[in-house]
Amino acid sequence: MSTISPSIQKRILALYGRGWDWKRIAKSVGVRPGTVSAVKANDTRGPEERSSAAHKAWKYRPAVRSKRELRLRKDALTVLTGEDEIGTAYRALAKRLREGARRFRRTVGWPHGHRNVTVLWHKRHRFWVALSPKINPRHYWLAFGLQNPEKHRAVNITCEVNPPRQGVDRRCAGVLLRDSAGNISLGHSGKVGGGQKGIGKQAFLEKYRGKTQRIAWTDGKKTTKADVVVFGRVDGSNFLLNLGRFIVDVDGFKQSVKGLPDTSALLKKEEKTTKSEGEFNPENLLDSRQKIIANIVARRGQLAFRKKLLREYGGRCAVTGCDCPEALEAAHIRPYLGEETNHITNGLLLRSDLHTLFDLQRVSVSGDYRLLVSRELMGTVYGKLHRRRLLLPRDPARRPNPKVLAEHRAGMNGGTEKE
Repeated sequence: MSTISPSIQKRILALYGRGWDWKRIAKSVGVRPGTVSAVKANDTRGPEERSSAAHKAWKYRPAVRSKRELRLRKDALTVLTGEDEIGTAYRALAKRLREGARRFRRTVGWPHGHRNVTVLWHKRHRFWVALSPKINPRHYWLAFGLQNPEKHRAVNITCEVNPPRQGVDRRCAGVLLRDSAGNISLGHSGKVGGGQKGIGKQAFLEKYRGKTQRIAWTDGKKTTKADVVVFGRVDGSNFLLNLGRFIVDVDGFKQSVKGLPDTSALLKKEEKTTKSEGEFNPENLLDSRQKIIANIVARRGQLAFRKKLLREYGGRCAVTGCDCPEALEAAHIRPYLGEETNHITNGLLLRSDLHTLFDLQRVSVSGDYRLLVSRELMGTVYGKLHRRRLLLPRDPARRPNPKVLAEHRAGMNGGTEKE
């Protein structure tokens, strides 16, 4: 008994109090079974003292963790907040994003402006990234998009993953992380911007189909926990793949909120439908005539809305001045989502071909009410209409709303020569 420390004796007695047998106690504590019996025989405590000692031994017992719990603790991510460590992690991230990418000098646009910068096109993963440490003094700039810069001279930002330069900045969606082994990861808080009602962090995370991780970081004395979309280790094999999938998810979310499904997908679907209908059947002329009339009515727009535009624009196309009523259609600037969008300031009276191009965002309207033609159409007859001033209602209050025009310009495919 003299060779056994008092702490081990207390441990043996506490386990006895919990109902353990002597063999199990000997194996757990690491002593011989005879020693356990000797400690029990020399125990002189009363029942109440024994119960209290057993409770304390159970309360302060060593933690026994599963292999999965130990692995999760090892892989736990820490948010980087120091200026130097964030700078080092950003340089590692920028180096990875430049690997294997083609460089293009392109005009990058967003709802309230544009900038001429270098974009890095990852052809395999179908996304581009523009990065700069100098554009904003508060954070590093990381902008991502899906338009192919090989085909377009102007591209639009789908989302930004901007990590702050130091500390914690809730206005920045990007976050740089580090695991216990020192590996750097990139994450996104889910804060998606778009300048339109219905686009935000909570709405996006509710519809996001991917996985998020619960991350905790300290801002001064306050510790905050939040769900973060983690793309994985910057040097990992799936980093670019996960990043590309996230950009596609953000784009799909924004399109669904705006009511603008992917145009190219819809056109392909329509082509398949047309092929499935078979060849021309001269015996079915009546049904064909009904389809033609229905299509014309649908293209001209809601009757009352079209009448208002015809009256305000003097029965002339706002771009060409065409005065043939049969060729004029009521175009919604913000897509039709009910009677509220049938407002005179959300419409333009356009010739049917220009209405189609306007809906496909191949043409748009500048802030000073001039027609903007995409680069794709510059070599066609529509190129001559670029920068032509629109014919507008006399009353300024009845003219197109500048805000919805800016939304339409932001989604314009192919960009413009000059705005």
